[in-house]
Amino acid sequence: MPCRLEQNYRINLSFAESEVQAAMARLQAKSAAVVVMDPTSGRILAFAEGRTDSSRESWSTRMFAPASTVKPFILAGAIETGVASETSTYDCRAPYVVAGETFRNWDARMGSAVSATTTIAQSVNVCAIHIAQDTGVGATRAILGRFGLAPTWDDGVSAALQLAHTAVGDTEPVTIAQLTKAFATLANWGRIPGSTSDAAVSQGTAQAVGRTLVETVRSGTGRSAALSGIQVAGKTGTSAVGDAGGQLAMFGGFVPAEHPEYAAFVVVEDGLTPSGERSSGGQAAAPIFREIMRRSLSLLTNGK
Repeated sequence: MPCRLEQNYRINLSFAESEVQAAMARLQAKSAAVVVMDPTSGRILAFAEGRTDSSRESWSTRMFAPASTVKPFILAGAIETGVASETSTYDCRAPYVVAGETFRNWDARMGSAVSATTTIAQSVNVCAIHIAQDTGVGATRAILGRFGLAPTWDDGVSAALQLAHTAVGDTEPVTIAQLTKAFATLANWGRIPGSTSDAAVSQGTAQAVGRTLVETVRSGTGRSAALSGIQVAGKTGTSAVGDAGGQLAMFGGFVPAEHPEYAAFVVVEDGLTPSGERSSGGQAAAPIFREIMRRSLSLLTNGK
């Protein structure tokens, strides 16, 4: 069942609103939103959004492609089915052609022996496709479905091509609440938040994927989400949207990584770097995640 934003989510994380508004001004963004969730209960602790055009659809219902934020769940499928581990290596050289369509990596230097951990940390498209291919169409779709991210599927289109697009997050339309719950499930060691028995994957699989998310923040594309003295687990994502060159920057994750208290997902639409270029997930969304998580954790420390 889709995760829905309810009206009674606001407890003591009201600062999420000010962080979103400040980020929109700083990034000159068209819109931005964040959801913060308790990974054990699945309760939404905060939802904040800002839109320069109030007539646009709210992020509480808006659907979008998750882009590279889906890659941890692709890896979870491979680990859960026994076809991969954190240290499995892949030939990730690009360009890579599937059913006549060419896929590339954002970093053209990726070579012939890239680990699954590096795949997540450096967001390597071709590696993610190989991981999904090893897992297979049926198992990949099934695992994503357990996380609430069931991809759309067209039986009239090449299954190999659809799997490739699924692996890089191009096909499965989701909401921000669904993605938050997916990361909360990893944070809850594979168990569906709010359930005492239902699990998307085993605890071992969730912990293995969690370690790759820690590496993403430690040394990969998510370094702007790092917090001093606290392990942060997370994943960046960046995708094109609309016909006018628009872009979504995303970051999802949880803190502290070793005993998660909060899971969150941030999306920024058409944020700009200081030089006027479109911001990526690591540039725009990760810093918002960092600040909201820093302030959220301070509530626990201060007992408020």
